[in-house]
Amino acid sequence: MVVNVPRMAQRTVVQLEYAPRRRSLAGISLRRWLTWAAIGMALILGARFAGTAWDHGRLIQAQRRCLEHRGVAGEVVMDNRAGLNVMNGDWKQFYTLFSPPGQSRNIATAFLGELQKTDAGPRLVAVEVFNSASHPRGVGRDTLFDITVIQPGSAWSRPRLLSESQWNATLPFTEDVYPFQCRAGQRDPGNPAHFTISLRDDGVEHIVDGYLRADDTVVLELREGK
Repeated sequence: MVVNVPRMAQRTVVQLEYAPRRRSLAGISLRRWLTWAAIGMALILGARFAGTAWDHGRLIQAQRRCLEHRGVAGEVVMDNRAGLNVMNGDWKQFYTLFSPPGQSRNIATAFLGELQKTDAGPRLVAVEVFNSASHPRGVGRDTLFDITVIQPGSAWSRPRLLSESQWNATLPFTEDVYPFQCRAGQRDPGNPAHFTISLRDDGVEHIVDGYLRADDTVVLELREGK
């Protein structure tokens, strides 16, 4: 006997269609603006960092040359009759980068180099000389020395000013336009905290002794030369 089983009704699957999301033009514009702003800021910061690093590198290189400087014995760096004023180029570059614009350093460099105390690291010392106002005839003229002491910087730190001072040596003279010479200072090979500067004033030889002290100042003393 055959039994006819009725077919089950075919199931119809109905797919629901969702309307696509509309991207907000305002949102797109904002994201693009933020992206470009971030890129621009990164470029600006990168350029600024590169410029700062370049200037620091130049500063450290000039500092190294100043520390290694050795004055030529007997070299005249100042002669009032000849109108000679020799400023060391490395010191000028260093000071311009260290303390822009550096225009105050336009006088003769009497001493430049590294000095060192026994209880501290190296110091960069610069001594500059110039003549100031004269006193009454036969008394003398002020010869001024500007002294700068700097703690050297490194690849990751800037140099630091430790002290600035001025010393006045009143030297006698007998002429209205008296002959004065200052020669390049020399380090003492036996004492890393001592240097000398040779002067010739109206035919008389003088020696200026310089000593780096524990408080990072330099004291100058005048004595008759040989």
